[in-house]
Amino acid sequence: MDPLVSGFPLLTVHAAGIILVAMLLRPLARLVSGMYLSYWSTAWISLACSLAFLFCALQFSEFRILGILLHFLCDYGFAVLLWAGCDELATGCASRRRFLIAGLILIFLSATATVAVEEMQYLFPFHAGAMGLIFLLAALRLWRYRPSSPSTGLYLIQVALLGLVVLYTHYAVVSGIAGFVKVQNLPPYLGFWSLYDLFLETALAFGMMVHASEQIRAELEHRNQQLTSASENLSRVARTDPLTGLLNRRALDDLLEDMKNLPCSGAVGVIDLNNFKMLNDTHGHSVGDDALQFLAQTLRSHFRNQDPIFRTGGDEFLVFLLHGTAEELHIRLSRVDTVVRGHWTEQFAPSVVLSLAWGVSEFPHASHARKAINLADLRMYEQKKTSKNTDTPIETPTIGD
Repeated sequence: MDPLVSGFPLLTVHAAGIILVAMLLRPLARLVSGMYLSYWSTAWISLACSLAFLFCALQFSEFRILGILLHFLCDYGFAVLLWAGCDELATGCASRRRFLIAGLILIFLSATATVAVEEMQYLFPFHAGAMGLIFLLAALRLWRYRPSSPSTGLYLIQVALLGLVVLYTHYAVVSGIAGFVKVQNLPPYLGFWSLYDLFLETALAFGMMVHASEQIRAELEHRNQQLTSASENLSRVARTDPLTGLLNRRALDDLLEDMKNLPCSGAVGVIDLNNFKMLNDTHGHSVGDDALQFLAQTLRSHFRNQDPIFRTGGDEFLVFLLHGTAEELHIRLSRVDTVVRGHWTEQFAPSVVLSLAWGVSEFPHASHARKAINLADLRMYEQKKTSKNTDTPIETPTIGD
C-alpha cells in the first residue's frame, strides 16, 4: 500500500481545519508580543499547501513527482516554522539564520531524493524520519521553557508534539523496514495515517489556541495593571502640590466632600507665612521656595500621619487635627512658628523676619468642616492684621463650633 494513499474526504476535512486554524491564529498574533504565533500561523498555511499538493499528486499521475516534491517541501516548511515558533517562545528571539539553513538543507535533500528516487517506498521513510527529528527539536526546545504562570495550552502543545515525534518515527521505522525488505504492502492500519495526523494536529492546534488565549488574557491583565497604576499616579499627582509634596486645594475639596457623612470631629487651622512677599523680593523666588518647603517639612514633623496637611495656594496652608481640639492645634502651630522663626531669623534677620499667622476653629461633626475652615480663615486674617507691625503673632482665642 502506498503510504500516501488516504481517503479524499478525510484529506479535505483535514485541509479545511488547518486553514481555519491559520485564519484564527493570524489575527491573534497581532495581540501577543513576540513572533511565535506568526510563525505558527504560517506553519499551518504551509501544511494546508502540503495537503493540496498531495491531493494533486494523487489525482493527476502526470503531476505525481512534482506534487510529491512540493508536498514534502511544504511539510518541512510546517515543521521548521513550528520549531522556529517554539524557539522564539522559549527564548524570546528566534535565530532566523539557523532555521533558514535547516530549511534550505531539507529543500536540497528533498529535491535531490525525489528526482533520484521515484519510488515512494524509499522516499517516505526518510521524509518521516526528518519530520520526526524536527518535531523532536521543537518539543525539546519547548520543554525547557518555564512560563511565569502554568499554561494548559503549553502542556497540550508539548503532548501533541511528543505524539507527532512518536508517530513520524514509527512511520520511518515501519515504512523503512517494509520498503527495504521488499514488502509489497504496508500494514493496513497505515492506510489511515491521515486520521492519526489529523488527531494529533487537532490537539496541537487546540493547544496553540488555548495558549494564545492565555497569553492575551495575561497581557490584558498586565496592561490593566499598568493603566490602573498610571491612573493612580495621575490622581495622586493631581492631588499633590509639586513644590512641597503636600495635598493641594483639589484634594481638600475631595476630602470635604468625602467627610460630609463621616462621624468625626476635630479642629482645623489656616496658616499664612508673614513677610513672604518681602522674602521673595529681597532674596529671590528660589529662597521663597525653600521657605515654603521648610514650612511643609516642619508641619509634617509636628502632626500625625492621619492629620492631612494642605498647601491651598501661595504661602497659605491648612491642617486638620482630627479628633483634636482647637487648643491642641494652637499649641502645635505655636511650636511650628517657633521653629520657623528660629531657622530663618538666623539667615535673613533683620532684613526679613519670617513668622506664621494662623487661625483655628473646631468642628463637632465632619459636615461642619467647611464652616470651620471659613471661621479659621477669618481668625488668621485678624491675627495677621494685629501682628502686622510685630514679629510676635498675637494669640487669638480658639472657640469651638
